[in-house]
Amino acid sequence: MDEHAALIQRIHKRRNARRRTQLEPPTEPKSKTVERSRRDDLPKDAVKRAKCIAYGPNYSPEEESIRSSYAQQYVNTARRPQNFIRNAELGERFQEHPKLQRLLEMHHAVLERESHPAMHLRADLRSFDFDTLVPFRFDTILIDAPLAEYGQADNWSWDELAALPIPRLAAQPSFIWIWVGSGSGPSQGLERGRDLLARWGYRRCEDIVWLKSNTRAPAIEDEPVTDTLLTHTKEHCLMGIKGTVRRSTDGAFARCNIDTDVIVWEGDPDNPLAKPPELHALIENFCLGSRRLELFGSRARRGWLTLGPADIDSAEQFEQAKYAEWFAQNGALFTTTQEIDDLRPKSPPPRTARGGNPTGGIGRGRGRRESPAPPPVPAQQMQMNAQAQAFIPMPFNPMLAFYGMPQYQS
Repeated sequence: MDEHAALIQRIHKRRNARRRTQLEPPTEPKSKTVERSRRDDLPKDAVKRAKCIAYGPNYSPEEESIRSSYAQQYVNTARRPQNFIRNAELGERFQEHPKLQRLLEMHHAVLERESHPAMHLRADLRSFDFDTLVPFRFDTILIDAPLAEYGQADNWSWDELAALPIPRLAAQPSFIWIWVGSGSGPSQGLERGRDLLARWGYRRCEDIVWLKSNTRAPAIEDEPVTDTLLTHTKEHCLMGIKGTVRRSTDGAFARCNIDTDVIVWEGDPDNPLAKPPELHALIENFCLGSRRLELFGSRARRGWLTLGPADIDSAEQFEQAKYAEWFAQNGALFTTTQEIDDLRPKSPPPRTARGGNPTGGIGRGRGRRESPAPPPVPAQQMQMNAQAQAFIPMPFNPMLAFYGMPQYQS
């Protein structure tokens, strides 16, 4: 009870702090919207005045409604709507979910203990001999190719990506993540990305969206110039699955419903082409397979083998014998405990046609419990029910009444 009371107190404290910040008037730009936000023209009606103070500048007393001014605010200040998403940082996302936070703390301790050191192999993937990796089958493959949309000189076409021998590198079952750009415009990243997944033998199962915030230096002149009607403030990462992974029975290989499919990240000012590091954390939280491969990677990460043209000094050089010895000693799955299994989100219990739980447990299958059979219905009662159903009125339909049709079925 004390922990619950402390949690509620923290929630109320954060909520009040957010409300105080929302009531502070903006300093720029000077416009009619800003003048209203200063609440200098509060209505005389006491109820509407109280609502204006409580709901902030977005409340319109004339319309008795709250307007979402994020689009107009972007026009006025270049602040993107995703800047105002709360709990977007990975460190604060689970503060109000103690069970998930405890689960991730325990899982990250396992990753730190059982992940192999970061390994890197500098290679030009156009001419790289992938037979070097063929003895290994990877549970997770992440691809961040230099697409033409990113404006890099040495970019890869979709046909070149399709020629990568991904089926020879993928385990069964396994997952793949591939960045496909903004998904619109001439590149048609979403469609071409789906074609790649199908060509490699994967089924698309998720679409992860990266929302690019600009809280550090919002300015219209800093927005990238595109050949589309709207400014691109997002990118897509398609997720595919090979083989069969059941949420109800394969909890030792995949954990579902821990992270969301939306990532909010400002970007790296030193490397504009860098992708959110949170995607790696999402993959590690989801898939418990320890054989992880990143293609076109530019940063080393513990537990990953990174291949790409960049030279990464902070990672060990890949050696086939050393890599094979690690998995021979530690296995291809991260260990789990009973406490971790109890904390992880589970599949909802199966329901029968009558709405019961055939296992008798709460999603755990603690023995089968048969539901009692319904009492027999007398023949006379069945006849009365049939007669009553013959004159059940249909829902009123004004069009039928307009045409003079009867409103009762017989």
